[in-house]
Amino acid sequence: MKKGNKIICSSCGEFNALYRLNCSNCSSFLRERVVNIDLWASIWGLFYAPVETFKKIVFAEHKNFIIFILILSGTKIFFHEVFFRKLLSEGEFEVANISLSLISSLISFIVIILLLALFNYYLYIISKSEIRYKDSLTILIYSFMPQLFSLFILAPVEYALFGKFWFTFNPSPFFIKETAAYMIVGIEGVLLLWSLLLMIFANYTVTGRKILSIIIALFEFLLLFSALFYLKFLF
Repeated sequence: MKKGNKIICSSCGEFNALYRLNCSNCSSFLRERVVNIDLWASIWGLFYAPVETFKKIVFAEHKNFIIFILILSGTKIFFHEVFFRKLLSEGEFEVANISLSLISSLISFIVIILLLALFNYYLYIISKSEIRYKDSLTILIYSFMPQLFSLFILAPVEYALFGKFWFTFNPSPFFIKETAAYMIVGIEGVLLLWSLLLMIFANYTVTGRKILSIIIALFEFLLLFSALFYLKFLF
């Protein structure tokens, strides 16, 4: 039986942390054992039942696919950085070395994610929500799943329609195909918003508190993109 972010033992009535398989008091089984994260089921679940999906991710003993998702989502975030820097600088911003810039951005993204997960971990503890650091890290990383859709579906479309001009802004993609450019930017915005919503659901899965979950998600989302955008050593 589950209550909020706790699992109540049906044998002794003890409240247990969400991640526990056995009751901390009587050692009775609390739930079905989950060994690995089912990637495809998780992707689908994040569409229609994000909270239940995040619970299964917490339950999983092996947090597989997190490196895969982290690197690919970080790569897409790098593309966002380049595009918006170009957009805001009206094409004057230049990337000196794309490979080094990508590596630098990925390292920065990974470090920030690790720190945010640590921040969340201690915040969860303060809010009396028992959680492990690896759970905090995994649900945060899986919140960026929409960026993989952007990388594998939208990025090829962007290149097919605009080629290198999507990033060089010489000329601006909004001059080449204005309607298509605005539509793609709009879809990218929706996917970023979806990542933010997943962060909220991930936090709610652990804390069981709506307002707190929204505040944490907004803070970490804004902090992440502000840090990546303004840190000069990225490029």
